[in-house]
Amino acid sequence: MTVHTTFGAATKRAWLWCKRCTRIGFLKLAFRKFRPEEKKIFFVAFGAFLISTALLLVITYYQNTIAIPVAGGSYVEGIVGQPTVINPVLGSRNDVDRDLIELLFNGVFKSNGRGGFTPDLARRHTVSDDGRAWTIYLRDDAFWHDGQQVTADDVLFTIQTIQNPDAQSPLFTSWQGVVAERVSQLEIRLYLRNSYAPFEENLKDLKIIPEHIFGSIPAANLRLSDYNLLRPVGSGPYQFEGLRKKEDGRITMYLLKRNERYHLGSSFIEKMTFAFFENEDDLLDAFNKRAVDGFGSLNPKKLSELKLPHRLLQLTLPRYYAIFLNQHLLPALADKEVRRALQLATDKQSLIKLVFGGYGQPANGPLLKGMLGYDEAADQSEYNPGEAAEILDKVGWLTEENETIRTKKDAKLELTLVVPDTPPLIEAADFLGRGWQRIGIGVSIIKSSVGEIMENFIKGRNYPMLLFGNVVNLNSDLFAFWHSSQKFDPGLNLSLFDNKEVDALLESSRQSLEKEKRIADLKSLQNIIQRELPAIFLFSPDYLYVASNKLSGAEPMMIASPAERFSQIHRWSIKEARVFK
Repeated sequence: MTVHTTFGAATKRAWLWCKRCTRIGFLKLAFRKFRPEEKKIFFVAFGAFLISTALLLVITYYQNTIAIPVAGGSYVEGIVGQPTVINPVLGSRNDVDRDLIELLFNGVFKSNGRGGFTPDLARRHTVSDDGRAWTIYLRDDAFWHDGQQVTADDVLFTIQTIQNPDAQSPLFTSWQGVVAERVSQLEIRLYLRNSYAPFEENLKDLKIIPEHIFGSIPAANLRLSDYNLLRPVGSGPYQFEGLRKKEDGRITMYLLKRNERYHLGSSFIEKMTFAFFENEDDLLDAFNKRAVDGFGSLNPKKLSELKLPHRLLQLTLPRYYAIFLNQHLLPALADKEVRRALQLATDKQSLIKLVFGGYGQPANGPLLKGMLGYDEAADQSEYNPGEAAEILDKVGWLTEENETIRTKKDAKLELTLVVPDTPPLIEAADFLGRGWQRIGIGVSIIKSSVGEIMENFIKGRNYPMLLFGNVVNLNSDLFAFWHSSQKFDPGLNLSLFDNKEVDALLESSRQSLEKEKRIADLKSLQNIIQRELPAIFLFSPDYLYVASNKLSGAEPMMIASPAERFSQIHRWSIKEARVFK
């Protein structure tokens, strides 16, 4: 009984204490006994306890969770120019069209972002032992935006339309000599006249169009169809939703929405909008006003004009710029030592820093880093103007007293350089001219539009030296640029290079299905071209893509064309959530 009584008394006292605490508050009771300085200490300690507890909870949360992308949101892509034909068979020459085509249509293969290919509409493919028969097995879960299934009939129709001269497709030349045969609803076989190892590149560039939409339209009238711009139907990760335009017909916005049935998985970003601008300055202004979330092809010199926090992606394109030397038009260039002196007097690193703000790589040969057959050991080029001057002295090009230009037997070492009338290339040409003049070479520069250069200079090979660019496919097919059969228009052998050994290597690298053999051939021809110096290789500028910080999933990669920056867009996201590991 005593124990129970004692326990009851203690409980009663505790209850009275709690009741008192409730009535006047625990802190008030405590503070009545605290001196002023003790109260300050108490508040500081209690505040530190709350902050440290909160930080501990936050740290624990982030250590035990990961961020994952979630669906939703919209993204605005800014671009300079106007869409004209959103049809991969007809509109592959306009960069704006190509961007939209990349989102709306699919190829048999697609870029994997690492210089290779991955299946897209294809489930798999096989190649015959002789490399001439390619069998494509299509996926059974790929559908057009209107709900119809993508079949072999669509692939067959697309190829036959490209091959029809009435369609005037830019892909016409690439598909000549290919015979397409429907095997079944989801199987098609392609026959080539000769084995062609880089044929995967053709299949990547072959974006399929729907037969049930275009099949009843004569090839000559394809460009007149509303489905080319006003209501395109594709199978890509995004589908057409609408457009906005001014009274004068100029399109201001092109609206796309996520394809919920996309065979590679529905994209995270729900809405994609393309906003069109007349020039880069207007586009930059829109980005700084948050009217645009991202844009590509930024001039590096404009980086300082970006006012908002942003991501800058450096994408690699298989392109290079070089000075192509026409030895037939200027006898001095026929001397290999003169060509070697020009190369030694070319400061590529300073040129890239001046013109591209350092966003680029030196180009020392016909293959770039990351491309099949690239030989890093052979890809060397030094800058040594002193040695260049000594070489010219040895071969008889001397500087007379009170003269700045070298002469040899009364002939002056004066060169004429043709350059496209675009600011970066003009700046590059001026820089090169100053460097060569310092070793006694006179340089005059002819500036002209790309169209005029194509018509007045390239067509007739009417230039001593030409600063121009080459875009090489990812499979390292260099035939069009260096084979002797391509010396004259419409070939692209701008140096009129003629080397039987290189011809044989180019042909072999095209036809061999053994990867190691192709690599060996490409390394050999790279070495020969760098040794013979038919061109002064200059630089390969980066493709700069600017995006707001909210964008995730977009990563630096190697792309064959600017449009391929969207090749992995189904992985892009602008919203995320955290989940426990």
